[in-house]
Amino acid sequence: MDTTLDETLAQVGEEVFESLAFMFVIDEDELADDSGSAGPEAAVRVSFSGPLAGTLYLTVPVEMLQELTASMLGTDDEEQACPDAGLDALKELANVICGNLLPAIAGSHAIFCVHRPEAVAHGLTVEAAAKQTPTARAHLMLDEGCVDLALFLDRW
Repeated sequence: MDTTLDETLAQVGEEVFESLAFMFVIDEDELADDSGSAGPEAAVRVSFSGPLAGTLYLTVPVEMLQELTASMLGTDDEEQACPDAGLDALKELANVICGNLLPAIAGSHAIFCVHRPEAVAHGLTVEAAAKQTPTARAHLMLDEGCVDLALFLDRW
């Protein structure tokens, strides 16, 4: 994996989570003891083509989806959104991260076709879904849980 690409992926992910979801990266020292517990996860992917081709995966704990949706929609956590709203919010985050990442790594003049985000089958790991090792990876520790970003490039 390319360390510079890992850092760029982390930086773009952090900026998008802060600006779109109002969720902020914290130091691992500030984490609660139970924040590292692994539970069910929700994952989405966005494929793209152009000067670079590949797929971006975004994975979060399932329990983060309701808070993510409420934050992005500006509603109370207690208000129940439709069942698909959490995945829709996650898809939108992945789409925006991808849209900001591509010019950061390929230059602002590069033109890409970014495809519609889609959910990854429940229980399928990112590596199994992509059938390869990620080109870049970033883990963002938030109060709400750990976010995993994985970038797979077919052409680099």
